[in-house]
Amino acid sequence: YDACSVLIGSVYKFVTISFLSISIRLLHFVYLFKAINLRIKASKIKAISSSPASSVSHLFLSLCPSRVADHSPPIRHNPFGELKRLTQTSTVVAYQECFLALTSRIPDPLTESQQVQLFIAGLQDDISIDVELQKPDDLQDAMRLPRAYEWKANKPGAPPRRVFARAAAAITPDPPPAGGSTAADSIPRQFRRLSPAELAELRKWCSRWGG
Repeated sequence: YDACSVLIGSVYKFVTISFLSISIRLLHFVYLFKAINLRIKASKIKAISSSPASSVSHLFLSLCPSRVADHSPPIRHNPFGELKRLTQTSTVVAYQECFLALTSRIPDPLTESQQVQLFIAGLQDDISIDVELQKPDDLQDAMRLPRAYEWKANKPGAPPRRVFARAAAAITPDPPPAGGSTAADSIPRQFRRLSPAELAELRKWCSRWGG
């Protein structure tokens, strides 16, 4: 009986130790797999963040938070269309930063004239007209002028700026009043009192034709 108990105890200890050893090895493999998976993910994130497209996207997100809030998704596949629709909604500097960020995302570089035209078209109406009248030669001049106009307008005691509409409304004549009356009908008629001589002449004329 004692020998059987010792044998059973030895077998139990062996099985327990073997099970613990297998469990430890399994845990080791699980942690090793997780570590390898984390390294793979970290390398992918590093590769994506170092790409030029991602850096431009982060630049656009940091410079144009208002457009990211207004549009979803924030980064579209048509940067030229976004550039054409871009308008100044706050300061000139903020508009310039968004404009440059979108310009850098266009695959085919724009000409200097195209950049100037698109930039001026997106400015606020009053500033856009003033800049367009100056006919800037390059984008640098086109960006310098609106900053100067904005600074001048924001000076203490500066007169209010004039505001123009982007598209002139068609001038149409006022509709005629109801009833088909014309301008001639709306003018009051003037009456003149006849003199006694004119009254006598009128009576003579009436009696001649009436008698």
